[in-house]
Amino acid sequence: MPDRTKFQIKLGAYEEAFRLFLVDRMDFPTAAVVIVKVASSQAPIMQAIWFPHGEKVDSVHHWEFMVPGIMFELWAGGGISNWHREGCIVSNARHPLLLLSNDSIFGPSMGSRRREPTLQEIGARGL
Repeated sequence: MPDRTKFQIKLGAYEEAFRLFLVDRMDFPTAAVVIVKVASSQAPIMQAIWFPHGEKVDSVHHWEFMVPGIMFELWAGGGISNWHREGCIVSNARHPLLLLSNDSIFGPSMGSRRREPTLQEIGARGL
């Protein structure tokens, strides 16, 4: 029977690189990005928390979790897009936080995802 007192996410081939980064023994892995998305609405957020979970999308692994009003995404693999690289809070010198214009991902209906704004759209708004 599985031990349900422990929650652990498996990072596969990237696990050791992230562990070494977190203990300050290695730079952030070049094959990874961390995206932080922040709700723009000041209305109460219905969804309290998402526990960390992940999936493989094409050649990229994607893990995410959420606390009220903030979503954290970790992407790792060789097929990471330039959009994701530019939005990485760790490796981009500007350390961007993405302020969402539509907070539907934080609402009670989690099935309807929408297109994320580009960094150019975010920059044009002076954020």
